[in-house]
Amino acid sequence: MLGKDSGVALLIIIILIIAAVTGTLWQVLEIAVGVAVGIFLAAVVLAAAAYYFVRNRVRSFQRDFRRRDQDDRPERY
Repeated sequence: MLGKDSGVALLIIIILIIAAVTGTLWQVLEIAVGVAVGIFLAAVVLAAAAYYFVRNRVRSFQRDFRRRDQDDRPERY
């Protein structure tokens, strides 16, 4: 049988066929490209924010670790 997502794929194909018959296929494809670009840009922004957050946390951890390490060392005479 067909998979779980076959209903969605069938719906998309039906929408594209109706758009082609009515002559609005180009507008439908423009909207689809706009949505795809928007989702891609949102993913890029989310990845950049996650990278910045992780980088900031790692640097903070390294700074605190060095500070604690220096405080634990005995002074040399």
